[in-house]
Amino acid sequence: MPSVVVIGALVAGLVACSGGGPEESVFAPAPERQAESGPAASFDPGATQGPKCEMAAVDAFKPAVAKPAKLAQNACSAAELSGFFDACLAGAVDQRKCDDFKAAHGKCAACVESTEADAQQGPIVWRANRAYFTVNIPGCIAAVANDMAPTGCGYAYEAALQCQRAACSSCIGGGTVSFQPFSDCQKSAAGSVCKSAVSEQLSACGNIKVGAPGGDCLPPSGSSAPKDAYLVVAPKFCGPG
Repeated sequence: MPSVVVIGALVAGLVACSGGGPEESVFAPAPERQAESGPAASFDPGATQGPKCEMAAVDAFKPAVAKPAKLAQNACSAAELSGFFDACLAGAVDQRKCDDFKAAHGKCAACVESTEADAQQGPIVWRANRAYFTVNIPGCIAAVANDMAPTGCGYAYEAALQCQRAACSSCIGGGTVSFQPFSDCQKSAAGSVCKSAVSEQLSACGNIKVGAPGGDCLPPSGSSAPKDAYLVVAPKFCGPG
């Protein structure tokens, strides 16, 4: 499965379930930060002023994998799901427009958004006090397979990602995210301090790909757009099923 990389408001790697293991998360700054940064096209990851970013040892790391939210909640239409992404997650978000959209589509917004502290997580998971979000592909895989065992693909996939985020936690501090260093750090962690977690993920997931069993939570083959990943995962949780 290809990586998703967007230079701008989103700097991301949509992790693979085959070929080299998970590398990083789809992530983006909180809407307020996007609005401050200006248009996505003008965002320069190399110029981002963030905390010093160094990989840390993760010898004591233990994953804390939340359960996925219920599937097919029938909380959103297709138009609402697309509208939520455009209003609240894409590019330099106008916070007022996002708030207005949430007010008009409260049931849908509540289904879409969750946080890393929630016992059950939906398609979008906010992390580091809403400094960035991830698309919950691992939770989608676990929910569709109805398998939350540590030996299952969804659990192992999320555990590998959590290891990489833990190893690179110094890249996030004070509500800021140093985007390109965070991305690069996670790639390095996947092949070093988190190598065993990645190996477990590869063993659990096998060669999952679009069109194969278990691949219905992955974005279209060849896609590099984070919205494509979201529009695959979000309907599973919040659509009619």
